[in-house]
Amino acid sequence: MESRYSSVLRKYARNLKRKLKLSLSFFSDNIVNIIVLIIVIGIFVAAFEIQIASKNASSIVDSEFWINTMLPNIMADMIGIVFTSFFIAGLFTRNNKRSQLKIMHSVFGQQYNKLISMLCRNILVIVKRDDIYLSFQKDDRTVYQDLSLVVKDIEGFIDYSSFNRSFRIWDVTSGSSLWDTYIDMIPKIEKYNNDIWVVLGEIDLLAKEEAKYAIFLSLMDQGSTEYQSTLETHNKYKNELKSKSRLLLKFPKNNELSQVELKESLDALRKFFNSSIQEFIKMNGLVLPMEIRYSFAQVQKALNRFIYSMKVYYFPNEYNHLSEGNIESLRIKKKKESLTAIIDLSEELLNLSKYFNTVDD
Repeated sequence: MESRYSSVLRKYARNLKRKLKLSLSFFSDNIVNIIVLIIVIGIFVAAFEIQIASKNASSIVDSEFWINTMLPNIMADMIGIVFTSFFIAGLFTRNNKRSQLKIMHSVFGQQYNKLISMLCRNILVIVKRDDIYLSFQKDDRTVYQDLSLVVKDIEGFIDYSSFNRSFRIWDVTSGSSLWDTYIDMIPKIEKYNNDIWVVLGEIDLLAKEEAKYAIFLSLMDQGSTEYQSTLETHNKYKNELKSKSRLLLKFPKNNELSQVELKESLDALRKFFNSSIQEFIKMNGLVLPMEIRYSFAQVQKALNRFIYSMKVYYFPNEYNHLSEGNIESLRIKKKKESLTAIIDLSEELLNLSKYFNTVDD
């Protein structure tokens, strides 16, 4: 019997707790409306009490007072209250948005700013043909300023007569100052990096084994049989380590590796944008607002339009089914579309770069 009563009480307590949570949620979601309603009722009650106290009305049901005095005053007061309510609601909305921005900035703000900076830098490398944007010689403020200039004068940055030529995008002898670049997704450079890391991994393992047997040797009696056996193993790892280290000198360091064609750069750029954006959304999807998701989608769409238009412009023979016998007309059309696409892409990235400006100020 007692357990039955306790079960009923627990169920009642759970229901009560749930209703309290729903009530609190309702009040928190409608706090502005509730405050405005309380203000309106308070003003009305106070005004009516003042009129009764000054004997302008005998009671709340005094019809003459309602028709001649109260209703006109209520209309005037309500107009003022409406404007005041909008002003108060605007202040609340602005403060709430600022608070939400601060919370989001603390969660993913640093990662977000880095992502937008890297996307802008990679676009500028393609458009301006200058790998200085992959180094810290250009700070983020300068990067955004240069991207703004692209929006204002895109034709001044893209020379279509030479844009299809191969260009230097990376000095393999020194590497890039920045890690997150589309360059690492160009197939031949991706293979170069993977091969180097395989050799470096092997060297690291051999170095650890050599160090381990060096420690063993320091603890052994040099005249023992075990010492001689351990020394042979140590020398084996030491010689193999030298041999593998010399392999690094055989990796290519010529201009062929750092010179890339437009088509492979565009494909790598698309891959970089898609993977970077999707990884960011995956990590922060639960707290990422819809307007950022939408802007990222617009960025990807504009980039796809730009890449497609550039490929059709420079390689029209691969798209004969689009030309309808007039290749030159098709190229002129795609040139215009590529300019529009890169402007749209740049504007969207610049808008994203300003998302947390009110928090940073």
